[in-house]
Amino acid sequence: MMDYQLAIKCLNGETNDINRIVVARAVAVKALQEIQKYEAVGTPDECRAAVEKQKPKKPTLDYESYSARCPRCGKSICKLDAVHEVNCHCQICGQLVKYGGNDA
Repeated sequence: MMDYQLAIKCLNGETNDINRIVVARAVAVKALQEIQKYEAVGTPDECRAAVEKQKPKKPTLDYESYSARCPRCGKSICKLDAVHEVNCHCQICGQLVKYGGNDA
């Protein structure tokens, strides 16, 4: 099987060998198909952001508006008297919010 570097050279016109060009084209098509699979999942930055959102964070307590706010987007999650001892996700940005405990 032809490696990617050789395929790139062939496709850039560094050879006139038609058989190598045909194989290089097949290698390029296969590589592009693999890339499409990964793009369907998301970019590496999008995947890292999604993982970060799954790490529980404590809400920001806003005593002025008497509410708990998402630590990522700042959206009000609930009134302070409704704060639970459970985890939930912000309905706006998806951040996992952990109430209570000391390990968030």
